[in-house]
Amino acid sequence: MERYTQQIVAQPPIKPQRKIVQIVLSILFGTRPIYTTQIQQHWIRHGVYRYQPFDHNKQSSSSLFPYQTPYISRSVHELKFYNQRIYARCFGELLSEYLVELLADYSLMYHIKYPLLCYVPSHPRRLRERGYEPNRLVLQYACNSGLGAWVSFRPGLLRKIRHTHRQSHISKRDQRLSNPRGAFALAPGVDIQNQDIILFDDVTTTGATISECIRVLQDSGARRIISVTLTH
Repeated sequence: MERYTQQIVAQPPIKPQRKIVQIVLSILFGTRPIYTTQIQQHWIRHGVYRYQPFDHNKQSSSSLFPYQTPYISRSVHELKFYNQRIYARCFGELLSEYLVELLADYSLMYHIKYPLLCYVPSHPRRLRERGYEPNRLVLQYACNSGLGAWVSFRPGLLRKIRHTHRQSHISKRDQRLSNPRGAFALAPGVDIQNQDIILFDDVTTTGATISECIRVLQDSGARRIISVTLTH
């Protein structure tokens, strides 16, 4: 099998032959074709897609990629709905690289050191249906890639206390903005007074979901909040 695989790889890169290679690799290693190379190339060429420094509300926001990019949207979709964790690893490594550089600057400019790292959580009902949380997977890989030395990862910091419709299934903007209101709360017994926080989510469109989480964190006494999303 190994010799047969090498022979296929050595042939000219015709599309049907690439498919054969992908099938053989799937049999040998249990992996599926991914877009890691394209994602890394996009990262090198374009860097952060959207960045907003701290404003008067002590909020900073970043988004790494445009969702309209085909391989980006495909990768996020595979991660969110098909439990393809190789995408979580890729996104986690890129997120770690970006946040380590950002925190190196922020530690000097804003005296942000060892902030709390959390994510926009899923409702328990959605978690039972899916069996995993994509946002948590990405952050776990990010912490394992070096980010863990800069932050304190707090998976249960936020809770989703009200089940909502998926934002992607809502077409009207005003309904998207009102859908997540009152859906999130701080975990019981947690004190974040004067704490700096990094809040992560995979996708943002109107920004309603992550804005609601930011409101909860600010009302609970957070000092500065850095919101980061994979796509915008």
